[in-house]
Amino acid sequence: MSLVKKWTAMMPTRVVLAMMTSLGVVMIYMVRINLSMGIIAMVQTVSASDEAAHHTRTVPYCLQRRQTDDNTNDNVSFSTAAETLSNYNIGDSTELPDAAEYSYEYNLTMEELGDKMFLTSGQRGAVLAAFFYGYFLTGVLGGRLAELYGTKLVLGGSVFLSSILTLLTPIAARTHYGALIALRAVMGLGQGVSYPSMHAMIARWVPPLEKPRFTAFVFLSSCLGIIVTMPMCGLIIDSLGWPYIFYVSGTLSLLWLGIWARFMYETPADHPRISKEERDYILEGIKEGTAGKKPSRVPWKQMGGSLSFWAIIVCHVGNMFGWTLLATQLPTFMSSVLGFSIKSNGALSSLPFLARYLGGNGLSWLGDWILTRGWLSLLATRRVFTLVGLCIPALMLAAVGYVGCNSTAALALLCVGTFFNGAQVPGYVSNMQDIAPNLAGTLLGASTTAAHMLSMLSPMVVGVLTPDQSPEQWQSAFWVAAAVYVSTAVFFCLCCSAELQQWNFGDSEDVEAEVPQEESKVLLQEKEKGQVATEADENSAKKSAT
Repeated sequence: MSLVKKWTAMMPTRVVLAMMTSLGVVMIYMVRINLSMGIIAMVQTVSASDEAAHHTRTVPYCLQRRQTDDNTNDNVSFSTAAETLSNYNIGDSTELPDAAEYSYEYNLTMEELGDKMFLTSGQRGAVLAAFFYGYFLTGVLGGRLAELYGTKLVLGGSVFLSSILTLLTPIAARTHYGALIALRAVMGLGQGVSYPSMHAMIARWVPPLEKPRFTAFVFLSSCLGIIVTMPMCGLIIDSLGWPYIFYVSGTLSLLWLGIWARFMYETPADHPRISKEERDYILEGIKEGTAGKKPSRVPWKQMGGSLSFWAIIVCHVGNMFGWTLLATQLPTFMSSVLGFSIKSNGALSSLPFLARYLGGNGLSWLGDWILTRGWLSLLATRRVFTLVGLCIPALMLAAVGYVGCNSTAALALLCVGTFFNGAQVPGYVSNMQDIAPNLAGTLLGASTTAAHMLSMLSPMVVGVLTPDQSPEQWQSAFWVAAAVYVSTAVFFCLCCSAELQQWNFGDSEDVEAEVPQEESKVLLQEKEKGQVATEADENSAKKSAT
């Protein structure tokens, strides 16, 4: 307890809350993303025509190219292939083919393959997409639950459910891939409430001027979660086997949950160790930021008829489609095409997400700097940064399909693309506050729900387009994502607005019944002031005449 008191005394309590919540986001993404790495070791990809006991596995494309370029049949030319095979749990003792044979077949029993799952590329995509089956259903619900029962309970319950299901993942995977799909869908249901519940916490804890910094620090921790998880999973799989990535990540999440349950408080007024100065500062700031008339109900009809509303929804869908492709499929691409071992795959796959984290923070600062100096209008800023945030990643993603086996070029292109993807924050994301600050939370919940509902198609599309994991098939998958990026960005630029929308104050009944009343009060006050001034002028004139 003394250590906690010293810690909280050294920094503001809301900063401690930001750090604790940021770590919670890392845990959320750890249990979400671990399957993207684990599936490489868990699954033996087969063609749909394979029989139950006859499975085909091809050497990764770039390993085949290396074998061809070597033009030798010595043991050295197969060293990388043997390493790759060992990471697939097939074993180094497997007899390798001649250098000219680019594919080989195994007739292996389940005992020889251990915990392998035999799935087609489409089935593998369905497993990776299963999380989003449930995730989009509870997005809008999360914020309301947190308002009623508190973020501590809602976010804590979400992490608890995710942790338990993560620990049970190996059992589900060994049972049937359908059981794994069901488990991941339930996990998505539980995690769907997490981000909206944090918005309720921010409303109670963070003064208006600090909300952008607090939100960026907490929400962009999703990138940190991927940066930590992928290398960790690679090392664990290489050392202990794929089931342990779920045991370790589930246990770490439960440890964080203990910290959250002990030290998180719903409001500054409830916190026993906050200073009086900080408490008064937060409460006064929140009171100032929440002043003014808010809509009594969500004007769904007016929002649905607004092009500026749909501009944000469509753009969010497009951005999440590409993001989901990278988060779920990048390790598979680096393994099946580039031929990286699992140990190196995790570390290298995390680099694009580190670039996104840096880009998101840096480009957000740049957007604010441009606006404060008046170099671009608000609307132009939103359009330019949205185009940068989606079109540059589209170009880079399309180019990756044509670099062949130049893994350095592939990683560089992906890092450049994800870095500029951070421009979305001063782009369409900030546009939510421009057009409807009173309903920004609802707007975010609606766009998030739509984005995750459709982004779950991303791994399924990749699975259908890459049945043989060939570079040409991956080119098609990357072009689909690039087309989605560009088309949604263009739609946003054509339909967006930076003007405050009328539905920000409620539906038509609210506007007619409430706004005129407020205006009439102001007019009455001005009229009374005018009458007083007139009487004073008349009295002054009489005195002058006398």
